[in-house]
Amino acid sequence: MVRVPLSSETFSETGLQLSVLRLVDIQQYHFTSLQALDHYETRQLQLHTGNAAMIRNVRLVLRTIRLELERHSSLSALAMCEARVRLDYQKRCRKRFKDAVSRALRDLYQVRGRQVRWDDLLDVWKSHQLDPASRLVIGVNDDGSLAGLTPDDIGRLNQLVSNAATEHMRPPIAPVTQNMSYPDGMVMVVTVPEGISKPYMDKNLHVFVKSGADKRKVIAREELQRMFQSAALVHADEIPVRNSSIADVDQGFFSSFFEREFGESVADQGISCARLMENMNLMRDGQLNISGALLFANRPQIRLPVYIIKAVAFPGNDIADEHYIDSRDISGKLSDIFREAMSFVLANIRHVQNDQSFNSTGVPEIARIVFEELITNALIHRDYFISAPVRLLVFADRIEIISPGVLPDNLTVENVIMGNSNIRNPILASFASKVLPYRGLGSGIRRALKAHPDIEFIDDRVGNTFTVIIART
Repeated sequence: MVRVPLSSETFSETGLQLSVLRLVDIQQYHFTSLQALDHYETRQLQLHTGNAAMIRNVRLVLRTIRLELERHSSLSALAMCEARVRLDYQKRCRKRFKDAVSRALRDLYQVRGRQVRWDDLLDVWKSHQLDPASRLVIGVNDDGSLAGLTPDDIGRLNQLVSNAATEHMRPPIAPVTQNMSYPDGMVMVVTVPEGISKPYMDKNLHVFVKSGADKRKVIAREELQRMFQSAALVHADEIPVRNSSIADVDQGFFSSFFEREFGESVADQGISCARLMENMNLMRDGQLNISGALLFANRPQIRLPVYIIKAVAFPGNDIADEHYIDSRDISGKLSDIFREAMSFVLANIRHVQNDQSFNSTGVPEIARIVFEELITNALIHRDYFISAPVRLLVFADRIEIISPGVLPDNLTVENVIMGNSNIRNPILASFASKVLPYRGLGSGIRRALKAHPDIEFIDDRVGNTFTVIIART
């Protein structure tokens, strides 16, 4: 029994689906079938020696079969596949699509140009697999040769798969089995579609993840937290801040906020401020949670030192430059961080006259609403399970906003651009609309793109960051 990656990488622009194992299967089946036909022809000719009409008929039938087999052979499939992938490669590089695959292919073009190797193209697609299903192939040896299964094997294995899926998984899963017939026996392909009840555990409540050709048990607390977070079972913004208390709250700021939003003073509520904040999901057991600290603490970075924005303006286009124009660590409440981040970026970009009079102060080269929407998104939707700051980098040709954490599992860059959203930090988001220019409708990205279309979004699953690149003119 051998596990073989069967992910089907979808080439959206060409409609082409490539499955490496399937192509190898076609090739193996092609040559095996030719050998079988040769043996069959030899036996038939021996059997019908002297019967010219029968021999003629056998040869005619076998010739038709060989032509049909050749037409659908793996060599033809590979040639067609390679041609379409190469056309797709050139199209993506020419039209500069902004999805992750196109960016990787453009990087490859910078090195290889049009003389790119077929293996290099496949490597790019393999590293950007779009099919979340996992597959297990049974009946193939470790060296790739066909071992073959009997009908009795198939029945026994189906029962084993069914028992494992229902009795050894928490919650149960629903795999699909497919039996494929070959001249040397049968092969069973077990497909496990992506589930909606992650993380799945074994009967001992252990979580395993794929690691190369093998698996590993998840034991790191941070990795488990991110898994539960992606399944919306836990949220970072509700985690208590150790050693925090009501004494950390900016009472004046909180009282003004409460009276502005509810039309009553805190004193009129007849309960303590701590109880009131617990009722608002900002505290628990006398400790502020991350939302409460970031929204209303006097100096939240005393307890949460990494939840800041590191902002740097460079004179050129390289982050490795030893010189900078401006550099700040922006801290404080979220409202303070937002205000200072806006001030930083607007102070480090050009202000142009446009059609205004000479006495005007000029307008930013990039509309203010672009930064309002993108900085707000970075503060609200970043992954607070990751101990890292947001980075705001101003270069001569672009501005980058780099947030810790990638998009939640069910979101893609294309979804976000179309206005889909998944609120990672629900408590923070519910209050953010009252202290920041944030509506929570999923329309912020679209407003930013409408004001400035040349924005690129990178969901970096390897680096565990989400980057927004705003091109400057």
